[in-house]
Amino acid sequence: MNDPSSAFYKTGSSFDFLTMMLNDEIFKNSNDSILNECLNVIGATTQTMAFLVTNSCYYLTKNPDIRNKLIDEIKEKILSRASPGSSFKDPKTW
Repeated sequence: MNDPSSAFYKTGSSFDFLTMMLNDEIFKNSNDSILNECLNVIGATTQTMAFLVTNSCYYLTKNPDIRNKLIDEIKEKILSRASPGSSFKDPKTW
């Protein structure tokens, strides 16, 4: 097991939030606290993404020069990687 004093517990090649909580004294033997914390994280993430997408759309609508620059960069950096006729839903495209 990893050092409990670290901010995250590393499992494999990623950080595992649930393992960190299961090993934290605050959450020991408290499934309700773990569930509440997970729901708080999901709720905060959802609100953050909604705010980001809404504001991005607003500012791109108000600034067509920046929108066009973004479109050009997407075409250059992302769409140019796909072979002609490929499906963007196909994982082999990426």
